[in-house]
Amino acid sequence: MRFKELYPAIIVALEKLESSINKETAQKSCQLLSTIKDAKFVIPLVIIENIFSYTLTLCKQLQTINADLVEACNHVDGVLAVLDEMRENNKQHFSDLFSVVAIMLNKNKEDIVLPHIANKQTHRSNVPSHSSEEYYNFNIFLPFLDYIRSQLCDRFQKHKSLISSLQQIIPSKCIIATNEEINDCVNFYSQILIEPNAFKAEFAIWKTKWLKEGSRPKTAIAGLDNCNPLLFPNIRKLLQVLVTMPMSTATPERTFSSLKRLKTYLRNSTSETRLNGLALMSVHRDINVDPEE
Repeated sequence: MRFKELYPAIIVALEKLESSINKETAQKSCQLLSTIKDAKFVIPLVIIENIFSYTLTLCKQLQTINADLVEACNHVDGVLAVLDEMRENNKQHFSDLFSVVAIMLNKNKEDIVLPHIANKQTHRSNVPSHSSEEYYNFNIFLPFLDYIRSQLCDRFQKHKSLISSLQQIIPSKCIIATNEEINDCVNFYSQILIEPNAFKAEFAIWKTKWLKEGSRPKTAIAGLDNCNPLLFPNIRKLLQVLVTMPMSTATPERTFSSLKRLKTYLRNSTSETRLNGLALMSVHRDINVDPEE
């Protein structure tokens, strides 16, 4: 998306580098300029930018520290509905994108040429087409749209019922939850539960406990802090699963970024204890540390 925003500036920069006195620089700039001006590059660029604009907010949400997987799954449902509508009315949607491509190419004095179609079809990219717009719609737009949709379904939809069921044990949600809504998580995690047969009774007591409380924890971590392991051993096990379940790789990636800043060749002799302490301070900067402790 950022590349498309900077596309005109990139063209100008490459045109200047093309006239460089350095032969190698001028040659590479000429090759890159010829590539990014071509319709085969611009059309996929516009398609990717358009489709990714629908998943941008989801991407940002998944990178937050306190991300909610159920909320993300619900947002995915909305994205999938939009993608399905685009798939159903693909001709109209791609026609709008094709107009954007035509404007971009006209500024660079380039044309959209219908690629050569093989007489004997062996690949999907050889779908017969009567126009360049129809060709790129069938061979690039629709396959990429289907790919994004399948990836979203594989990543979220298969686990949605389990995650939704698991979150029903959070105090703020358990007061309106039913036994049927938590059956999925109980059946799936039955092997790690201490007393699976007593879970329904335990959940009923857990639910009654929070019905009497005015202030109820809204997160799994807060619920875990308020869960007595002697009274609610099964509930505690499921809360531990929910707390440790990663939404994405954003959290470990933040740790890796911190380690890169700390573990340099100048500090290669840092001990493990000191390195762990510095990394935790770098990751959790919101926690005040008392040097005297």
